[in-house]
Amino acid sequence: MVVEKGKENEQIKILYMVPSRDQSGKFHSPKGESLPDHVPDEWTRDDLEHARDELRESIKRRNEVAAQKGEEAKHRDRIRREEQLLRQVEKKLSGS
Repeated sequence: MVVEKGKENEQIKILYMVPSRDQSGKFHSPKGESLPDHVPDEWTRDDLEHARDELRESIKRRNEVAAQKGEEAKHRDRIRREEQLLRQVEKKLSGS
């Protein structure tokens, strides 16, 4: 949850979700949202660690599926975007 200042400095609580893997083992954003192209500022250290672990497993699973079913441009792009987000998460966790 993020608390922001609204009009006249009242506090507004905003809920957010860190994307997670579903039953297929793949990382998905909340319904109606796309995969973030950067690490959201509101993610806490726990959120970052959770996202890192989920992304690692998702990338592994997506690569396994690609090896079984063959490469597809759309799926390769999704893996690339997850790998990019994972690098950003790991960089933020390292303090860089």
